[in-house]
Amino acid sequence: MGCAAQFGVVGRIMSVTQVGDAASVQLSWDVASDESKSFIDFHNLLRVDGVWKITNKTATHSSR
Repeated sequence: MGCAAQFGVVGRIMSVTQVGDAASVQLSWDVASDESKSFIDFHNLLRVDGVWKITNKTATHSSR
């Protein structure tokens, strides 16, 4: 069991946009016991030598 599952956090991939070696991913992290603690992550990725690397991560709380 993953660490997030132990705390009642459910992760979901909301969207993926890829153009060549660049991608953008939106993730949702939902806390079932308290929705006010849920948040969203935006990840920008770049593929370097066949391996995806996170180049930027921005997170925002669901209350924003």
